[in-house]
Amino acid sequence: MDINLIKGYIEKFDFDENIIFNTDINTNLEKSIFNNIDEAIELIKKLNKFIDNQDFSNILKELSKKFLLIKDKKNISFETKNIENCVLKYSNILSLNDEYKIPEENEEVFIAYLLYTIIKKIQRRFMLLAKHREIKTELINYINKSHDFSHIMYKFIQERATVKYVIELVSEKLSSINIDNNLSLEKARKIIRAGEKKAKEMNLSAVFAVVNSEGNLIIEERMDNAILVSIEVAYKKAYTAAALKLNTEDLTALVQPGAMFYGLQSDPKYIVFGGGMLLKIDGKIVGAVGVSGGSAQEDMEIAKACVNAFETI
Repeated sequence: MDINLIKGYIEKFDFDENIIFNTDINTNLEKSIFNNIDEAIELIKKLNKFIDNQDFSNILKELSKKFLLIKDKKNISFETKNIENCVLKYSNILSLNDEYKIPEENEEVFIAYLLYTIIKKIQRRFMLLAKHREIKTELINYINKSHDFSHIMYKFIQERATVKYVIELVSEKLSSINIDNNLSLEKARKIIRAGEKKAKEMNLSAVFAVVNSEGNLIIEERMDNAILVSIEVAYKKAYTAAALKLNTEDLTALVQPGAMFYGLQSDPKYIVFGGGMLLKIDGKIVGAVGVSGGSAQEDMEIAKACVNAFETI
């Protein structure tokens, strides 16, 4: 909803025709001001249901009381210190641009804007009335400060609603994306635990690496006494499987002369023998595990234990 449309409509009809054309300007302006005050008080009541900001809540209570006393023509104090402090406080943290947009349909923002507009009308009509009869300077000043406050409060509520809307929008987008939560750190650790158990059964010490579907490392662990070179090899096996979307054991035949990946065996980034296996959920690749510590056949057997564990998690 574009509040500029509402803003333009309200300001276009800012003064009633009977105020412009009736010779009794004072009476009609005063009547119009009192009507606006009633509208402002009703809007404050509605807005109070939403307000959880103590600064704004206190000022709104004060405005409601003062507006009633102004309407009853009571002789009251027009102290503006509290309002000025509130305006100053929030002016320093808000982006006070001239755009008036409501994020989707937001009742709180809409009511806050209407209150701002009504107080602006009261301000304008008091200024016009002051041209025809004496109005206390303190009263005019109080209305001016009230207008400043209503603008600051509206912008605060608008920005808060915008932030909430953006957060909800981003959350909705993220929830629709299939992020690799299928392969969390916790699951990766369980995969490695299963591999370590299998390695111990085979009297081997191995290194395990688990990567996501893009080949980025999630976790790598080295069993006691595993040779240091296995740290690099285990990761490369996992990376190779994820990058090429193939178990590394399948690459052995594919890097032979004349085969699809011939020459890949010379690239230090990749490993072309067994020990790197894909991790899948419903046929979709979500990552890979790499094992290094024994022969290619032994590493494949341990990696298979890791895959089996993942499928049962």
